[in-house]
Amino acid sequence: MNKQTHMLRGDWLTEILTAHHRNQITWQTFTLTPNHITNKNTGRFHKPTQTYDPTTIESTTPAPKYHTAINPPEPNINYPGEQWTITPTWIRHAHQTLKEHNLHTAFINHANNPNNHTSIAHYNDYKQTVTWGHNTPHELRQVALILSTLMEYNPLDKKPHNPHNQNRNT
Repeated sequence: MNKQTHMLRGDWLTEILTAHHRNQITWQTFTLTPNHITNKNTGRFHKPTQTYDPTTIESTTPAPKYHTAINPPEPNINYPGEQWTITPTWIRHAHQTLKEHNLHTAFINHANNPNNHTSIAHYNDYKQTVTWGHNTPHELRQVALILSTLMEYNPLDKKPHNPHNQNRNT
């Protein structure tokens, strides 16, 4: 994957992380039942007390959540676009990675600024290439590139997307 693609992906992923930070993300619930649960094996063994509680079932834990996001195609750079399944685990991992690279504060400042309406990166018709947005700080450019590397490549031209198969981490 070339730098132009990472720039576009990072711009969209930064937008998603910003929306989450602002509580503007819409979560869906995975509608699946774990393979190991049947009517015959409800319950859970509690190791500290060495007891088995037959009334405990998996439904007592919160259902796994996901958010589907679509990054549109950019034919000028042969980018097919992507569909991503964002999970709370991916969000936590993204924040942790930004902290490890000393970029979390730059991201938080960006996310908390209500006047941020410009793209971090976009396709420039005049230059016929992907460029950084006007006055995009260096740290925010790094945030975008790092977020791009954290997300699995899932092009739109593949088979239809099934969020249950992409990332089961929640």
